[in-house]
Formats: sequence, structure tokens, C-alpha cells
Amino acid sequence: MLSDSDKLDNLYGELFQEKVPGSSSTKTYVHPAYAIEWLKMATMEMLRDTLLEPEWREHALLLLNQRKSERPNMAEFLFEKPGVVATLFQELIVTYFSFSSELLTLKQSSRACNALALLQDEKVVKAIINKMVFWIAASLPNYIYPFLGTTSKENPFNFLRLTGLGVLGTLVKYDDEETVHYLLATGIFPQCLHCMDVGNELTKTVATFIIERILAHKGGLKYCCTIAERFYSVCKLLGNLVEALAEQPYPRLLKHVINCYYQMSESPSRGVTRLPDSDDPDFFTVH
Repeated sequence: MLSDSDKLDNLYGELFQEKVPGSSSTKTYVHPAYAIEWLKMATMEMLRDTLLEPEWREHALLLLNQRKSERPNMAEFLFEKPGVVATLFQELIVTYFSFSSELLTLKQSSRACNALALLQDEKVVKAIINKMVFWIAASLPNYIYPFLGTTSKENPFNFLRLTGLGVLGTLVKYDDEETVHYLLATGIFPQCLHCMDVGNELTKTVATFIIERILAHKGGLKYCCTIAERFYSVCKLLGNLVEALAEQPYPRLLKHVINCYYQMSESPSRGVTRLPDSDDPDFFTVH
């Protein structure tokens, strides 16, 4: 009697291979009557392998994210199968073509976000950088920056900005000077400033958190404060956020803004940075 695992293996063969009539060869094929049910029952390894099947990649991305907790070491798991990491980046690249016309659909955005979410793990991102995976190794964040640089405030673009920032945010959570230098070299600072300007409240919060973590490092503080124009542009943007928060308070964002001011005030080259005035005496009370 076949075990459940054997049944799934047999079904996998039926789903993805079909004999070509009049030939001994096979072609890739997905039987629509069984595919969705199979994907729901499939092991994590099978779902990962299904990422290489373009027709059912969207479903595999969604299910892998839903079951991500089953694989604590996601980096090793993804790298075990050749082509999987490259496939995830392919999902990001194909989304770029919708930016110029601003015709990005919610479905396209969700699919790219699911690919990004599989990378939203410090071990995964660092593994990609350390392993120097051919074209990906050129500069990992540069594949995310196009999502951050968009100006549309529609939900599909906001979702991509937020998820992309989440991936980058995993790299700055820990005190790693080398990682901060790497991110600064790829241009993360202006990208986050842009998100602080055009994003929604949650996007602004994550972007400001990244700036805060960069400023907490000596190299990041020097990058911000050595050039006067850069320093004052950051101060102006932070001031705009404070003014907006006076009208519509958002404590989490305010906390990160204040921390940015505090870090910048520690710079020996710029003196004291002062928070903008507010008519509300309770405005700076963060709960």
C-alpha cells in the first residue's frame, strides 16, 4: 500500500509530465483538475520545486509564505534547489515593466511581494550576498530599489514599497558595520528618504526606522552629516514628517523621527539638531 508521500510523488509526476503523442519524450504540463489540491497537500520541498514551473509559480509562492514557519533555515532550504533564488529575482524583474505606465495590478504586486517575502529573512539575504550568486551578486538591493523609487500612491505600489523595505530592514536590525557600508554604497539612503516622502504611514515608519539604524553607526552618521546639502535635506524631510504628525499623530513613526534627530545631534560636524516647534504641548508624548 502506497504511503501518503508516495502518492504525492506519483501525483507530482502526473501533474508536471505528459507524453507527447507519437513520441517517447515528455512535455511539461499541469493537469488543472488536480494541481491546486496537490499544491495544498505538497511538502515544502515539492512547493519549492514548483517555483520552477511558471504556470503554477504564483500558487507555490503564496503557499510557501503561508507555511514559511515550517522551515526555520529558509536560506539553506532555498539554495538547495538550483535555480530557485534566481527564479525569485525573475519575479521581481518582470514587475518593472509595469512601472512606466503605472498599470501595475494588485495581482502582479501580490505575486512580487510573495517573492520578496521569501527573502525577508536576514539569513536568506546575507546568504545571497555571501554566496555571490552570478548576476544577483552584482548588488542585491538594486533589485529592490526600483520598487522604492516609484511615485504612485496606489495600493499595488505601496505594497511593493513596504515589502521591499521589509527585506532591507532585516539587514539593519543588527549592529553590523559592514552591512551598513554595503547598503550605503548601493544607494539605500536616498531611496529611504524618497519613501519617507511619498509612502503611506507604515511605509514611512519602516523607511525612517532604516535611516535611524543607519545613523546609529559611525559610518552612516558621517555619510549623512559630512555634506551640508545632504544633512539639511534630511532635516527638512524630518521636519515635514513632524508637521504632518502634528495633524495626524502616528506614535511609532514619531518615535523613529525623534531617534533620527537624536542620532544626528551626536554628529561633531553639525552641532545640535532641533526638533520643529509644535503648538500642541502633548505632541511629543509617545505612548
